[in-house]
Amino acid sequence: MRTILLGLLASFSLLAQGAEGDYSIAGTVVNSVTGEPVKGALVTLNGPVQGHGGYTISAAGSRTRIVRAGGGGEYQFGGLPQGRYFIRAERPGFVDHAVKPGETSDFTPSLDLSDSVSGRTVLLDPLGAIEGTIVNQYGDALGNVTVGLFQFFVWDGARLIRAVRTAVTNDRGRFRIWDLSPGKYFVKAMGRAGGTAAYVADSSVRYDSWEGFRPVYFGGAREMSAATALIIATGTQARADFTVEVEPTYKIRGVLQNREAYQPVSFELLAGDRNTAPIRVLLNAANGRFTVDDVPAGHYTLRATMGTLARGETAVDVQGQDADDISITLLGAVVVTAGVVGPDPDSGSATGESGPKTGTRSPRSCNVSLGEPEREPEVVLMAGSFANEESFSGSVFAGQYRVSIRCTGGYVVSAVSGGSDLLANPEITVQPGQPPIEINMKPGGSLRVKMTMPAAFGTGVLLVPAFSASAGPVSSFLAFDPIARPNSEVRLADLAPGDYVAYALAGLATLEYQSPEVLHSLTGGTSVHIEEGKEAEITLTGFASVAP
Repeated sequence: MRTILLGLLASFSLLAQGAEGDYSIAGTVVNSVTGEPVKGALVTLNGPVQGHGGYTISAAGSRTRIVRAGGGGEYQFGGLPQGRYFIRAERPGFVDHAVKPGETSDFTPSLDLSDSVSGRTVLLDPLGAIEGTIVNQYGDALGNVTVGLFQFFVWDGARLIRAVRTAVTNDRGRFRIWDLSPGKYFVKAMGRAGGTAAYVADSSVRYDSWEGFRPVYFGGAREMSAATALIIATGTQARADFTVEVEPTYKIRGVLQNREAYQPVSFELLAGDRNTAPIRVLLNAANGRFTVDDVPAGHYTLRATMGTLARGETAVDVQGQDADDISITLLGAVVVTAGVVGPDPDSGSATGESGPKTGTRSPRSCNVSLGEPEREPEVVLMAGSFANEESFSGSVFAGQYRVSIRCTGGYVVSAVSGGSDLLANPEITVQPGQPPIEINMKPGGSLRVKMTMPAAFGTGVLLVPAFSASAGPVSSFLAFDPIARPNSEVRLADLAPGDYVAYALAGLATLEYQSPEVLHSLTGGTSVHIEEGKEAEITLTGFASVAP
């Protein structure tokens, strides 16, 4: 027994020695803009790694090590074996440094360790901020005003709107929104903060405000599409000062129908674009009677939402006096069903007289997303293989939605719901008794694209049909790893037969390629013909240009 224990201890000792080494890495965490040290940052070292990147930690003795930087931003790791490592730092108010093209390897996240390293700088990019004041036309500060921050972003080639953050002005009318990544932002003064205050019996919070203002973006526009954008670069700050026109306000009084007693309800007052904030509402939790406060004269849609259970809305006209006896009927969510019609495309290998085999075709599967126009998808209906299930469903509230359909195992020939052609017009009005979405698919061809030029994160290929294709442009990104070099080719499958133009794009992720104007501005593409059951192959030697 003593011999066995000694043998085991000797084995453990050898393993421990194998996990350690004689090398070290030391350096400083630095603010990439000011050059000042970032004290107290957490520094993480992964490695040694092998293969294609810092996300697959599989080399012998590999592990994650964490230290905290000192008061001068200094850090050190010791006892390291030889190999490739991935190093990063984090600190509130900062993000990982965005490595710029051509930047020295001393600032990239990976390093090959064959000897001890000192003076290794880890850069952190400081986040930005937007601040400002809100006053009325008399110069008086307006406190307790909700300020919204919004961005345009590209999702699946379409420009959508994202709500980023909200803030509330203090008693001096000041607000500040911080920890902002570089980008273009739109700031909106949205109205008095408050939300819904529920009460029972005769007791309630009494709002005594008699004046308010119409929501407005920085720069004076009522719509985000016409608003003045603020550009935040790494570590910069911007100002957004508002002077709003206060005017007399009125109340909207009414009752909720079909409401479950004591269930929480939120209200929105919609006018112009739908970038809204919770409005000031008093709600009797027992009988559903409500009062909306601080409403300037105008035409509105008043929406009430009872959690995930029900929603209702009605048009309200406020002109020179309170609007009374308003009724909103809450309706439950509508079940939207989607499915594939027509025969299942044959699986297996497909060969052509002049092209290579495409390989085994994937089973049919689809992803159908619904979102309010210009908004992120609200619900996604998904199905895997249709071998066991030909339809799938999800629930959304009644209203206007944008439909996006993505399928594998074939290309989409048509998608209809009742009399609506969703490929010609992807917007649909969902109502109780909604007809199912019927998707028709056929087997297609594929394309392998090789690229000879250097690529970076966000590089990809856009394939634009030169015919009236139901599915529109198709995109695919190069696989990218912060340690390994990106792959030099992509494969696009399930393509409708026909002629296309292929473009290599360095900024594909932010390109609004669903816009006809953007597509017409592209130059430098390569033509290619796709046939059913065959795989074409092309080589792209330069990036496409996009006209401003």
